[in-house]
Amino acid sequence: MKLETKRISLIALTKIQLENYLIAENVLEKELGLTIIPIPRTINERVKNAITTKLLPAIEETPKDYLFYTFWTIIDKEQNCMVGDLCFKGPPNEEGEIEIGYGTYNCFSKQRLYD
Repeated sequence: MKLETKRISLIALTKIQLENYLIAENVLEKELGLTIIPIPRTINERVKNAITTKLLPAIEETPKDYLFYTFWTIIDKEQNCMVGDLCFKGPPNEEGEIEIGYGTYNCFSKQRLYD
């Protein structure tokens, strides 16, 4: 699933794309046709652990609800690069509330930042 505004795209990663996200060697970026930036994307152990022990198993168990268990990658359209991710922490509760986790990162080169 993809949602778009004038400046950004939000892409709900498929199970395979989420697995490629873990590789962090531009595999996902290449698959999505994004600009490969000089500042490599890194994944901390807490995020790796959450993906491997919570999100991927949840997608396996309830594939119809995968949108609640995957990363939604945020893409800056002008730069054609990933600038962040968000993730729902499961489906809505009884009151319809949902918790969202997110992270951002810089896709601009140092030269671009100071131009």
